[in-house]
Parts: sequence; C-alpha cells; structure tokens
Amino acid sequence: MLKKNDLLQILEDSKSLRGTIRGAHSKNLFLKDSKGIFYLLSIEENTSIDLKKVAAPINSKKLSFANSKYLQSIMGIEPGSVSPFALINDKEKKVNFYLDQSL
Repeated sequence: MLKKNDLLQILEDSKSLRGTIRGAHSKNLFLKDSKGIFYLLSIEENTSIDLKKVAAPINSKKLSFANSKYLQSIMGIEPGSVSPFALINDKEKKVNFYLDQSL
C-alpha cells in the first residue's frame, strides 16, 4: 500500500522531471473504501487532502490508498503512473472518477 511519504516522494520526483512546463499540475489518488469501491481523485498538486473529509461528499466511508495489485489489475498501470487516462483500461467500470473543481 502507498504511504504518505511515498506519495510525497513521487510528487517531488514529478516536479523535478517536468522542468518548466507551465499550467496546472495534478496529483491522482487511487483509493479504495471499506466496501471495496474504488475511486480516482484528480486534484491540484499542491492541494492537501484529508481522506476523512473527502469520504462524505462521495458517499463513501473509510477511504485509503488502494493496493498496487488493484491498480495493476483494474487500470493496468503501476504506482507513480496514476492518471485519468488509465481509466480507458477499466473495462468493468469499477473506478469512480472525481476531478477537483480547481482543475
């Protein structure tokens, strides 16, 4: 499972690799709730997020980062490459996608 420190490192790596590309940059969080429902949240990269507060508006409970095996089996990608574009691989439409209003 992806931990907060892992996510912070991925974000720092992304910033250093993109150079001076202008525009909004996002972070994409692949999440799972206690009922086994999957979510992909795309938010502006500098936005801090409280998963407890996010759960209620999306009618969920107890959100956590989904295991990488789910990421691979559902979206066909590896941790660090999460993107809304990978939703095309979700043939069974298991992932609920939410795009932050700021983007």
